[in-house]
Amino acid sequence: MLHKAGVAVVVGLMMTAPSWAADGPFGIAMGTRLEDLALSPKEPISGDNPVQTYGVIPPIPNDQFSDYHVELTEKAGVCVITAFGHKQLNDLDGARVSAVFTTLKTALSRKYGPSTDTLEGLNDGAVLTGHDQFAASLSKYQRHLSSGWDSIDPASQIESIALIAGSPKGRDTYIILNYQMKNFSQCLDESVPDAGDKGL
Repeated sequence: MLHKAGVAVVVGLMMTAPSWAADGPFGIAMGTRLEDLALSPKEPISGDNPVQTYGVIPPIPNDQFSDYHVELTEKAGVCVITAFGHKQLNDLDGARVSAVFTTLKTALSRKYGPSTDTLEGLNDGAVLTGHDQFAASLSKYQRHLSSGWDSIDPASQIESIALIAGSPKGRDTYIILNYQMKNFSQCLDESVPDAGDKGL
């Protein structure tokens, strides 16, 4: 089962360089405009300022993920892409989320090189240390399972990547894969209000 999942990840993540350079993660290019995205739902999930978050149906989905969000502005277009992994039910010992994390980390490392920032294991002073308290320790931030990639190839659209395991209530687990694109600073610039008319 894990072998099949690994093959699916490699097929989804390890695309040829020209395709990734043109399309971006999951087939979504940096700067893609709102009107060029397949939205699900049609209305923004959040955002009452220029940076808004939308659920999308990506051109190239990956079997490890169930939902995809983008953050964008009218001028910069898409600047963040986030994929949410399938919920691993009753994953108390973290075996399933750990297996998915390892599979994705391996695929990403083959594409982008070794991770530049990794946090794995219990924090100093953690009290949730039992075999079946892996999810609980993630939920209480007493354990980390994450990897990051910075300084991606200059030709890439991607500024940084974060792969993170989490647990909302200490029982089920999930993976989040976040891509920050190189136009992210443009999105931030648009979110800063213009104070030129302050007091007028």
